[in-house]
Amino acid sequence: MAFNQTIWGNLSITILMWLIPLLPILFIWLLIGVSRLSVQKRESLPAALSPVLRWFLVIIFFIPGFLSLLVFSLPYSIISSLLAYFSPDGQIASFNETLFYTLKPWMLLSGGVLIILAALPVILKNGVNRLCRQLLKWIIRLASDLILDWKNLVRDIRDNLPAWSDTKGRLEIILVALLTLCGLLLRVVYINRPFLHDEAYTYVGFASRTLRAVVTDYSLPNNHVFHTILVFFSTQIFGPLPWAVRLPAFISGVLLIPAIYLLARRLYNPSTAILAAALTTCFPDLVTRSTGARGYLVMTLLALLVFWLSSFARLKPNRMAWLLVIVLSSLGFYTLPIMLYPYGGMLAWLAISALLGEIGPGYRSRWVFLQDMIVVGLCTILCTLLLYSTILIGSGSGAFFGNGFIKPLSPEDFFTLLPLRISDLSHDWQTGLPFDFWIILLSLVLSVVLNKKITGQWTPWLGLLLLWIFADLLIQRPDPNSRLWSFLLPLLLMAVASAWNWLFDLITKLAVKKPSLRRIPLKQAIIGVVILLCFCGSACRSWTFVQSGEGGPGLVENMVMGLAPNLQRGDWVISVSANEPPLWYYFKLHQIPWSYLDEPAGKAARRYLIIVYTGESETVDSILDKRKIPPQNLDLTQTNIIQKNEHLKIYAIPGTSYPF
Repeated sequence: MAFNQTIWGNLSITILMWLIPLLPILFIWLLIGVSRLSVQKRESLPAALSPVLRWFLVIIFFIPGFLSLLVFSLPYSIISSLLAYFSPDGQIASFNETLFYTLKPWMLLSGGVLIILAALPVILKNGVNRLCRQLLKWIIRLASDLILDWKNLVRDIRDNLPAWSDTKGRLEIILVALLTLCGLLLRVVYINRPFLHDEAYTYVGFASRTLRAVVTDYSLPNNHVFHTILVFFSTQIFGPLPWAVRLPAFISGVLLIPAIYLLARRLYNPSTAILAAALTTCFPDLVTRSTGARGYLVMTLLALLVFWLSSFARLKPNRMAWLLVIVLSSLGFYTLPIMLYPYGGMLAWLAISALLGEIGPGYRSRWVFLQDMIVVGLCTILCTLLLYSTILIGSGSGAFFGNGFIKPLSPEDFFTLLPLRISDLSHDWQTGLPFDFWIILLSLVLSVVLNKKITGQWTPWLGLLLLWIFADLLIQRPDPNSRLWSFLLPLLLMAVASAWNWLFDLITKLAVKKPSLRRIPLKQAIIGVVILLCFCGSACRSWTFVQSGEGGPGLVENMVMGLAPNLQRGDWVISVSANEPPLWYYFKLHQIPWSYLDEPAGKAARRYLIIVYTGESETVDSILDKRKIPPQNLDLTQTNIIQKNEHLKIYAIPGTSYPF
């Protein structure tokens, strides 16, 4: 029996589900509490609280120790009856007599050890009080330092932002707000488009179930856990509407605009930041992916914030900045393990910056900085394992580390598939662009080659990021689908914006030599024209989408709405195409009983409603064969078509073995 099926596995999952969200709440409560204390209170508090902490240790050791001794001192018959009483079905399959007597000596020993540990704070009162006092002093000192670092971080962030009191700063803030609003409007037109396979499966297979199922089931890597949790709460509040399922990805897609602005302003300058925000606002692939109920843009947003915060920690020692990097990186990994690409690239950039001496003077030496990086990396691993602990218990380590859908390809298959995936990626990123994609590629090369001129530093963050990704690909050899690289696109657009800004500066310097152009704000005009062209191209694409009517009910939803009035008791709706998860979703959305999709006992139905899509190589016979339905269960001579269009046919076949 697997550990997750035992009472201990279930208990571990329950404890972790409460503990994981409780830890950040307790941490924030501690910081707020310490921040409100005076200096005198902070010094006197450890002495006042050390007896409380001592008795707390007594209680947390005594209670489980006492319960272990009590439970495993009783006869098995009494314990099994008691557990069965609290079980919903009166059965405890995971707890039997063999298991009870196997665990008994170990649990009695553990209970005795815990009782002894509970007695030590009572016997060694003064010594434990001193230890508690020292521990509390360390906690309060650490909290005080984090509060100071938080204030410094907020001040540094504020200093790096435009000031509302300044005219140029006010215009910059208004422009970023307008770009964010435009990004929202460009994306919102796609939010009710027909559901695709993966996003429908995200909801039906995971988010529509219990929260416990969300955080324990990793049977498919389709479960982008942190994103799925957000979808769970969104649909619990608003219902399973398409926009509610897509809301977390949609919000993340919109927030990419101010996030890339903040990062570009930190690494480059305001002009580059505005250009990067404009390109992120209008880039077609980012617009459409913002309305796909998947975790890629949630992870992208977290990756941008990690880069942004690490840029502060690079120039000034700040434990709060590092702590936020750990938390956001762990959430990125909790969304998708491919967070390893941006996270590893960020660490490579920081490490090379340290070795080249391009870090802040606040660090005593580059080795101190590298030591901080190592600690941050280890803490990120530990936090990620804590977040995935319910998955590791509930689905087993094999489901996560050895999932068949994400196993490495053979070198031959990988290098055969790679050109095809690059072609797919090129197609996805070029579709809808108002200019040739070669401009993007040349700009990227320019940004890396001229990194020293553009940033004033030798360390090329983009070159190191791409080098890390390339090395990681060679080692892991995954199927490099185009959707995996969504996180890379805003970072590439930021690099493109930096190259364009450098070129615009060069053009402006040359133009200043001509007296007729000296008084014209040439650079601002060029940037304005570029932003306008990008926005017009994306707006035309969105308008064409609205005019085409593709934002309304699609093929599968129209089919489901047409099928619903014809369903009868005993019908079985069957489909084996890529449109099957959308079929499930629209059944849930339109509140059609799920029993029509469930396989009946003995595969015997009153009617078999078989959906055959014209564009796929499926027939009635092939679907019956895949579902392993015995031919004698159907009367194929009475087959008729109850729904038909250019894309699909629904065949109704009477059953012969249904228990009429």
